[in-house]
Amino acid sequence: MLRSRNATSRRSRGLPPVLGGIDHLDLRDPHHRPRLADPRRGHPARHATELGLLNAARWIPYLLFGLLAGVVVDRYRCKPMLVGADLGRAVLLCAIPALHAVSLLDLPALALLVAAMGLASLFFDAADQAFLPRLVPTGLLTSANARLEQSDAVAQTTGPVLATALIKVLGAPLAILVDAASYLISGVLLASIRVQEPAAPRAARRSLLTGLREGMSWVYRHRMLAPMALSGTSGSCPTAC
Repeated sequence: MLRSRNATSRRSRGLPPVLGGIDHLDLRDPHHRPRLADPRRGHPARHATELGLLNAARWIPYLLFGLLAGVVVDRYRCKPMLVGADLGRAVLLCAIPALHAVSLLDLPALALLVAAMGLASLFFDAADQAFLPRLVPTGLLTSANARLEQSDAVAQTTGPVLATALIKVLGAPLAILVDAASYLISGVLLASIRVQEPAAPRAARRSLLTGLREGMSWVYRHRMLAPMALSGTSGSCPTAC
């Protein structure tokens, strides 16, 4: 849908269908998972390879740095990480229409941006899971998690519908900017939260390798967490394809 102003540009040729298939306008979908689909309904995807590469680029950071993100979250405060991830994703999304406007948006550049989005989303997801217990008293965690799940369901249901409407009305470039604005607003709102969140003392911090080893040992020896971790890893493989 992002049609190049210069249709003969070699760098932009072939990318409009790919960009048209990026339904990342999740409007604060809490799972931050861009969906890749062919924009031509009822027709086979002619750019399946490109879409597959973009999907793989989105999930590669989770495969390579997932364990590292958990160790980092244990060492540092979650709130700055959440705010930084949201602001970073806003900048990355703004880069897509900006590069397209100057005919510099080719597939490698887009894959790099998608991978960077995936890396920011990875650290956001890790910090998000650790932030709630630091924000809400233990006795209210069940209620807080239930409300978050309800908001997640609403976002997943209404996000794609609203995204489609915005793309039709505004066009893909402006719709991506709306998505970037949603991340910016989210970052500002997160920054306004008042919470006492001390970082782990330096003396208590272990080496990264030690933290990774202990974390893997604890998770994969747990009778409930081990099956969940394995199922989550295997479930991500077809998603990235």
